[in-house]
Amino acid sequence: MIALTGGNAVLAIAAIVAIGISSQILGLALQTRIVDLSPTAPSLGAALCHSALNLGNATGACLGGLVIAAGCGYLAPAWVGAALTAVGLLVVATAGRSGPHEHAAVRPGAGSRAERLREDDDTEAGLAVVR
Repeated sequence: MIALTGGNAVLAIAAIVAIGISSQILGLALQTRIVDLSPTAPSLGAALCHSALNLGNATGACLGGLVIAAGCGYLAPAWVGAALTAVGLLVVATAGRSGPHEHAAVRPGAGSRAERLREDDDTEAGLAVVR
């Protein structure tokens, strides 16, 4: 957005506000999705999500600084950001959406991890008898 509106101050300010709002909404949605996909370790999922966002910030800043140092102008980092966004969207489109696996979900009211493992073993033993 900034790459396209950088020449006009009013449009650039509107784009900055839109980017701020959308990044907050998308960041929360991403965090929620990751926690939902990792029911047995939600803190680890949240930490990995936050680490990925920090890595993206650092990569964008590094590449933006490189294009400015190369003499491409102050609007060039916005184009780098647009390119990185396109790559991210390509990764998301290629990877697709997957839900949590049935066997990984924690059942409400389930006890400790050891109890859940014993229940899974009992289920497997029962299936072996039926087969």
